[in-house]
Amino acid sequence: MGPGSFELEESLIERGVIGAPTRDGPSHEGFIPRGLLLQWHITDACNLRCSHCYQESYSETDSMPYELMKESLAQYLGILSEWGIRGHINFTGGEPLLEGSFFNLLERVYDNSEQLGFAVLTNGTLLDRYNVDQLKKLGCRFVQVSLEGGRSAHDSIRGPGSFDKTIWGLGLLRKAGIPTMVSFTSHRSNAGYFSEVAEICRKNRVDVLWSDRLVPLGAGKAFGASLMRPSEVKTFFDELYRVRESFIKKWFNNTEIRLHRALHFLTLLEHGEKGAKPYKCSAGRSLLTLMPSGLVLPCRRMPIVVGDI
Repeated sequence: MGPGSFELEESLIERGVIGAPTRDGPSHEGFIPRGLLLQWHITDACNLRCSHCYQESYSETDSMPYELMKESLAQYLGILSEWGIRGHINFTGGEPLLEGSFFNLLERVYDNSEQLGFAVLTNGTLLDRYNVDQLKKLGCRFVQVSLEGGRSAHDSIRGPGSFDKTIWGLGLLRKAGIPTMVSFTSHRSNAGYFSEVAEICRKNRVDVLWSDRLVPLGAGKAFGASLMRPSEVKTFFDELYRVRESFIKKWFNNTEIRLHRALHFLTLLEHGEKGAKPYKCSAGRSLLTLMPSGLVLPCRRMPIVVGDI
């Protein structure tokens, strides 16, 4: 096993989960993605302790040194130049706004905006006028926050007072003209609150609302009993579709409910929606994840080490 709870590629080969690469096997040297998305966890530090979090450690010392951040960015830019493609970085954590070097790093990204853009995935509780103005100045494409239900349901998962702080942050982003996204992590305990979250998003003029299901990693392992059964997943997807259709018909609605993840296409096909196709995960193909330790994963929720910066 690798550091923490991450498994090394060699271990997977030994266990027979994947095959070992061979010299006479098919060559993939010619593959170049159209773009390269990097989800960059710049710190494990976080001001919240969400009960379904996929982290196990929240140490402030588990942040990437700024010199290594600069080197990592330079490597990423080098790959983009070599392949002649554009890139995009989703900065997250932990909570990225706790990292003292965060805005210095964003300035470097801004200086290379002809090659890449960036967005921020945050819990939303630390957004204030200053850092929102900075994000606007540096060309942030969007900011994503999480809502798990109304005030009571959200605070029961993310901590007292977190709902109001997140809504306040959404208001600041809207005033600054930064596009907003809301992520809803669904499980048996909160799936029934999706329509309430959707209405909150509509009233706060959130641009996009989407949902994925809980993946029981880290602290979220304790939520294993809250994973939805197949029949409950089907009911939840039907509710997503119902709410989306009702929003399409509403006047003065700017919130798009996206059904493009995982198995959502099954519900779209069932309702006869044209163009519904299976979701193709891009992890390891046009998406990589960089952890604060420097470890590289295909995706944060696919904890397999494929490299070390």
